[in-house]
Amino acid sequence: MFKKGVVNKSLALFLALAMAVTNMPADIIGTVTGNKEVTELSDVSAASSDYGLADNISDGVILHAWNWSFKQIKEELPKIAAAGFTTVQTSPAQPNKDGSDVPNTGAWWKFYQPTDFTIGNKLGSKEDLKELCAEADKYGIQIIVDVVANHLANITGKGGNAASDRSTQIPDWIRNNDSFWHNDNYSGSSDGDRYQMTRGPIGMPDLNTGNTELQDYIVGYLNDLQDCGVDGFRFDAAKHIETPGDTGFASDFWKKVASATKAKDSDVFLYGEILNTAGPGGYSDIQKYTPYIKVTNNLYGHTVQSSVKDWKANYATTLHGYSSGGQNIFGNNGEEWVLWNESHDTYAGEYGDQTKGISDEQMIMAWCAVAARYPTALYFARPTGGVGGWSSSPLGSHMMSYTDPRIAAMNKFHNYFADETEYASDSDNVLVIERGTSGVALINYSQGSKSVS
Repeated sequence: MFKKGVVNKSLALFLALAMAVTNMPADIIGTVTGNKEVTELSDVSAASSDYGLADNISDGVILHAWNWSFKQIKEELPKIAAAGFTTVQTSPAQPNKDGSDVPNTGAWWKFYQPTDFTIGNKLGSKEDLKELCAEADKYGIQIIVDVVANHLANITGKGGNAASDRSTQIPDWIRNNDSFWHNDNYSGSSDGDRYQMTRGPIGMPDLNTGNTELQDYIVGYLNDLQDCGVDGFRFDAAKHIETPGDTGFASDFWKKVASATKAKDSDVFLYGEILNTAGPGGYSDIQKYTPYIKVTNNLYGHTVQSSVKDWKANYATTLHGYSSGGQNIFGNNGEEWVLWNESHDTYAGEYGDQTKGISDEQMIMAWCAVAARYPTALYFARPTGGVGGWSSSPLGSHMMSYTDPRIAAMNKFHNYFADETEYASDSDNVLVIERGTSGVALINYSQGSKSVS
């Protein structure tokens, strides 16, 4: 099918493109098979009106604009579109702990301690969000907002479910209504127990998301965001919110969220943060969520991180959930997943495999191993300052690696072949990802040139 090619750089892409060739770097080679011509792609203006974006969020790739203000995102929309990102994910839009007292990216966690379900914080007002969404529409870019619905803010130094642990900045009608909260006497959550996972605190007091009045209030917030032009939502700590399938402690929270948001927009994109596992049931616990939302498969992220640490292409050939103790935790259905090469938690948090020590160049390689695959994927825009200085950098400052021509080319490869099958293999330490019968991405993990048939 494919002629022999020499891979001279750390990354080369062989792209079969029937669409207009735009915004492609000069060192990317395109080939098409069958009766189509083989075309050498050349640099063209980033001002092209055809950005090669996907038609919907599920078929494209997402830029995580972590801690960027709505105005910052609006200003960078031309670059984001040129880089092939169909969607931008913002940080939470809810009012947060200590209000505007978020002096730098080191205090990013305050955005994940909201005090209410209304729109507006230091990142921007409701009007700012409306303006962002309206401008994004001009580029064919869609907007996802991060939502914290599992918990609200704590009193600093307290991490339990007691009423006295609830931040006094939460409105009294929420804070003082015990039916809105889980009051189980747990010291924390547990991955080995679904009940404790969905009712125990994760450092902040846990909301009773089974309460119908509270559900309606949260859904009202989501609908309000949709009225601003928002196209989808990422739900923080999703695995800590019960599902209709949790026998004995079920709720219709996710069913109501999906129904109410799809009533406004049938194409609304919903996905939730699930790290490592959703409980002792393995994939059966993941399937409690997937009828309503997609879920993060962070374990493939760990796989590609390891692949660039050790420079081993074969690590990244199998697109799978995760097999541990005989359990395939995320299953094999990539339509249910959102992948990433790293996240704000792996870079800035204390969670799991830390990625801030992995170089930007390695992360570009890792991203290409993710974006070449068919599931929806999220690229984290790293803050400036590096390993030792990011936490004191101004809020919203970020590196421009997302505009790298290799990332842009791979994003457009992902977008164009969204509906095609895939087959991944390792050819002498070159990751080969074939899409359909006319496209292939080659990612060279070796330190020298390679020939690939």
